[in-house]
Formats: sequence, structure tokens, C-alpha cells
Amino acid sequence: QLDLVGYVEYHRKQRLVLQAHKEALMATSQFWSLLQSNRVSFNSLSRTLASIDSSIRNAERVYRLVLEQYSTNTKLLRLYAKFLETVRNDPGRATKYYQEAIKMDELHGDSNAEDGILGVFGNSNITMADGAAAVRSAMDERNSITIVANAAGIIQMVNKHGHVLLGYSKGEMDGKNLNSFMPPPWSIKHTSYLKKYIARGDDRIALGPSNVVVLNRDGYGIIVNLAIAKASGMGEDSVFMGMMEPIKTRINTARIFVLGGGTISCSDPAFS
Repeated sequence: QLDLVGYVEYHRKQRLVLQAHKEALMATSQFWSLLQSNRVSFNSLSRTLASIDSSIRNAERVYRLVLEQYSTNTKLLRLYAKFLETVRNDPGRATKYYQEAIKMDELHGDSNAEDGILGVFGNSNITMADGAAAVRSAMDERNSITIVANAAGIIQMVNKHGHVLLGYSKGEMDGKNLNSFMPPPWSIKHTSYLKKYIARGDDRIALGPSNVVVLNRDGYGIIVNLAIAKASGMGEDSVFMGMMEPIKTRINTARIFVLGGGTISCSDPAFS
């Protein structure tokens, strides 16, 4: 079994794969740029070819090591297939890995297509750290929005309930900062909140179940019951998990959210 420490490790290895893939592409690009020069020395050409060979070998090694551990991960399978197709110029092997990714999609369905925080691990069983487990026990996990973010507040994963409530397509929220979904002034202050929490160096739940306002794609405010915990890691490697449940509103009722000084922060969808 893997806990969210495994989640952090997965993303670390994914970054290694992407970096190695990028270096192989850059080495190839430098070779073609060199050939466009009016004068090309034999030594320069030899060094560039050696760089291509070295970077491709390194990328191949990194891909193989990572795929040994995450052999059912469709994202990695497709990345490796793309590497084989565009860098190694091996369409035959690329097709094999594309087909394997499709097979995994059919076998695992949404659970292996980043539907929620567990999707990146294929068919692995994952358990949460104590803090995150406390959050999960406080809410109905099957019907709750689950968001996983790193120490910088960058979203790593959102389950399908989050996409539906906030109006985004699957994967569209990944890589965005959490403050993009907060009304002012919390959107401005959130980064400093995270830094202070990390500096404390403890694993206490940062926010027990509390009513807060989040913004959907159209900028309207939605009241949710939110709980947050540090799920894994330390310092800059911390991973946070938040779970939200939308609060039911009365029919034919519209809300405007006003700050203490009388400034309007946002309104709910019914106000339109």
C-alpha cells in the first residue's frame, strides 16, 4: 500500500521523467540549429551528437525505472509512447505503449484517469496520513469535493465532484493556484496563510469543518463546508488535502457576500 508520501514520490519521479524528456528534445533541437549555421566544425557536430545520445539514453533509463513502479499509470504510459514516437523515432514500440494506456483506461475507467486523488496510482491501494484521515472521517467522501495541493498552493488533483461544482473540465484545474478559486481578500492572503502554516512545522488540521465561499468558473460564490489537513510531507514537500461539501441554499434566495467595510466580495449564482 501507498500513503500520500507515495503521492509526493510519484510527482517527484514524474518531474524527473519530464526533465529527462525535455533534455533529450533540447539536445536534438540544438543539433538541428547547429546544422543551420554556415560553418559547422566536426568537433561541434560530434559533441552535439554525443549529447543527443547521452540525453536519450538517460531519458530511456529514467522512463524504465519509473514505469517499473507505476506500470499501470496511463499518463506515464502515454508520455513514454510520445518519447518513443518523437525522440527515439520508434513508432512500433510507441504504438505498443499507446495501446497499453488505452487498455488501462478500459480496465480501470475513471479511477485510472485522474478521477480523484487516487487516479495517478493506477490500481494501487492508498491510505492517508492521520491528518487527512481525520478530514475524511468528518465528511462523506463519496459525495465530497476532494482537492490535493502542494505547499505552494498549486493544485495537483481534483476529483470529479470538484469539476462539476466549479464548472471545469477534468484536468483543467490542475496546476492552478488555490487562490484562483477564492474571493477577495482571502485570495490575496492565502499564500501567506500557507507559509505560516508550514513554518509551524506541525500536522494539526489547519481548518476543521467550516463554512467558506469558493468561486466557480464564472466568478460566482458558492458556500461550502471545508476541512483541510496536511496529508503528507514536511516543509516545501508538504501535501495538503481539502474536502468540501456544498451547502444547500433556499429556493428563490440570492446572496451577496459583503466584507466588514461594506465592500462586495462576490455574489452567488442566483443573484445573476
